[in-house]
Amino acid sequence: GRTLTIDYRGDAQQVGLFRRLSGTVRNLTVAGRFESVRSDDSEVHLGAFAAETDNATIENCTNQAEIVVADAADATSRTMILSGFVGKAFNGVTLRNCRNSGNISFSSPALYMIGGFVGAVQEDDGLYTIAGCHNTADFSNAGSNSGWNFMGGIAGKTISRQLVPGETSNYRLIVEECSSTGTIGIAGPSKVRASGIVAHVQGAYRISGCSFSGTIESTDATTRDVVIGGIVAMADKDCVGLVEGCTFSGRISAAQAGANNYFGGIFGNNGGAASIVNDCRTTASAYVGCPKGGKSVGMLAGRPNKAGFTVSDCKIAGTVTDKQGTEIVISADNLADWMFAGYGTKVTLTLTNNGYNDEK
Repeated sequence: GRTLTIDYRGDAQQVGLFRRLSGTVRNLTVAGRFESVRSDDSEVHLGAFAAETDNATIENCTNQAEIVVADAADATSRTMILSGFVGKAFNGVTLRNCRNSGNISFSSPALYMIGGFVGAVQEDDGLYTIAGCHNTADFSNAGSNSGWNFMGGIAGKTISRQLVPGETSNYRLIVEECSSTGTIGIAGPSKVRASGIVAHVQGAYRISGCSFSGTIESTDATTRDVVIGGIVAMADKDCVGLVEGCTFSGRISAAQAGANNYFGGIFGNNGGAASIVNDCRTTASAYVGCPKGGKSVGMLAGRPNKAGFTVSDCKIAGTVTDKQGTEIVISADNLADWMFAGYGTKVTLTLTNNGYNDEK
């Protein structure tokens, strides 16, 4: 394959090798640096391969290019959607066997949606598939806005349509056999949903065979809402979802407990009833905690917030903090339901055949 090196610094609204890609790209490496300095209220889409895609396919490609937004002095309200591959995807997309090692650095008062491979997914009838993709890049954020923001090692904010309500096999977002090993640093006072794999899901989704062994750390001492999950941070309303065969062996931590802080090694927070977590693992190296306690923390899920959430055939190990912020090393002798579902969870859940991961 070929390598293209691009050094971009500018204020375009759509930034990438392609402004809008509707075909197929294979066996290509993009290197260099992309820096956005736009400062008006326009929504910016920036992806090293494509600012936007329209039913496109990207296969066997690598991004090494750094993505930078550094306009902390600018107070203009806007949204920036950033990714190592695709800024915003429309009408379906396929990313297969791709690698991202391009770090993403964000320092701005703008709202942001950041993903290693896709920053945001448009709600439409398309099928969105990310398969066999691996992120080793680090993401750093010093955002200072007051809205919700999204950072995911694989994808940021995804809204997939549920074409047949109640049909559990009709997944429109599929993320499978992907991994992330990078560090996600949350340094600013913004509200954030962050995950090693997908930050936000809504609609019909399936995430399977994925792993996160990196670190997500919220270092800002400002009391505000932060939701972190090793595989999924937030499943919003109207979800039909399955998280299956995934592994968390990384570290999730926060310097401050906020009014709505929810942390879990697989799942952060669930606002949609029909979500299932099946056959997932956390390992002995896994850590989920907040030294001052949090609204709800669990090793597997932080806070399922709708009755009907199911956790089955899952095994956990590692270290988790309780509501006082005390670290507990999980063993076969101290397993408790809150370790699977979060100590702040108040709705009825289904917990079936779960236990201790003695394989470590």
